Amino acid sequence: QDILQCRAVYEQLWMEVLERAQKADLIEGDLFILRRMLAGGIHWTTTWFDIGGKLSIDDLAQETLRMACAKVSVAP
Repeated sequence: QDILQCRAVYEQLWMEVLERAQKADLIEGDLFILRRMLAGGIHWTTTWFDIGGKLSIDDLAQETLRMACAKVSVAP
């Protein structure tokens, strides 16, 4: 039960940030899907990110933000 409560708080924090970004016209689309995509990608980062590699953790954070805020049109 405690874990579920923590998850609810964690997910609500994500949604609040994404809603603010959407209201500021920084992102668009379904926020639930974006949250799940970002969280899933971030959770797997530990399996592939090389802390000693050419990309710093700050660079990775900036690239993730850039990708999340990209407004992409998909042709029908």
